[in-house]
Amino acid sequence: MPLSIFKRLFICFCFALLTALPAQAEEQKNGTLPPALETALSTLLADAPQGKADPDAAAIYPSAVRRNAWMPGSPILKDNAALTDAAYPPAAPIVTRGVEYEETTPDTSSGCYYSYKLNRLFVLADYKGRTALISVSVMPGQSSVGLRGAIVGNDKDWTYVYTPEKGTNLAMLGWAETYLYGSASISVFMESAPGSGKVDVSIFKWAKAGWKGSNVVKVSHITAGLKRFTSGLRQVMESPRLPSSDAIAAKYSELKAMNDTELRAQLSSFGTHLAKQNADPLDEKAFRTVLDNGAYPGTLKRDDAIAELMKLYMRQQLGTLPAAVARN
Repeated sequence: MPLSIFKRLFICFCFALLTALPAQAEEQKNGTLPPALETALSTLLADAPQGKADPDAAAIYPSAVRRNAWMPGSPILKDNAALTDAAYPPAAPIVTRGVEYEETTPDTSSGCYYSYKLNRLFVLADYKGRTALISVSVMPGQSSVGLRGAIVGNDKDWTYVYTPEKGTNLAMLGWAETYLYGSASISVFMESAPGSGKVDVSIFKWAKAGWKGSNVVKVSHITAGLKRFTSGLRQVMESPRLPSSDAIAAKYSELKAMNDTELRAQLSSFGTHLAKQNADPLDEKAFRTVLDNGAYPGTLKRDDAIAELMKLYMRQQLGTLPAAVARN
């Protein structure tokens, strides 16, 4: 049975947030949510292993999130039923919190990817007969140092390479050790009218990011990040081939049961495909070191390999995986 509009909204905000170097900006949109099939709500919440990589961050937000998980002790891990089983709109506000670990995909301009924690607050409420979902996040400390990654081909193909090298892909700034120093966001989803099937969305984001304590953030960064996130989400949620939550959870369980050798074997065709790519910056030493001779699968940690295979699985299910990239 299809999820209600606000269950879909809850999915959208459980595991996605800052994917670029945002400044201070606001974006408002009106429109209907896609008629998505049953998604991975159960594994996003009740079945998510605490402090471990969750399958559906990579599956549902492939252009924004590399890996994501609720940290152990997060109240949302035990409060999720109150949100997912609530009447819409709820009789009284429902509030829950959690701490997320998130690792991003490479930034579209700098190529950097980051990991960090976010304190997150969810409020599900009734506003004059309309259901409203409010998500608030604050980064309690700075991110890890930015590491060099790259987008392979079109960003809509969700193919990325990650290296362990500090720095950026920017001309004259390859040496820069960048950080996300802090961020905050407020996202409000509200029905346009009770039962209308349409929502009004307002997103406010702020951040300080750069190197050596400087802030190099511009409004254009947040705009690009929001468009990137929305584009990737629509590719998944609007596809008539979107697999069910049970199918996604079953694939994740299948991958989790494999040993490291089996996971790398599943990625061998992908590694071979990547080794053939040499467009800038993939022709540089930092990237050739991890790509040449199909070596890339062997450079991935176990959770990273599983996340990569989940992305490939989603592309296969949605019909966007070329034969050259197909898994064994």
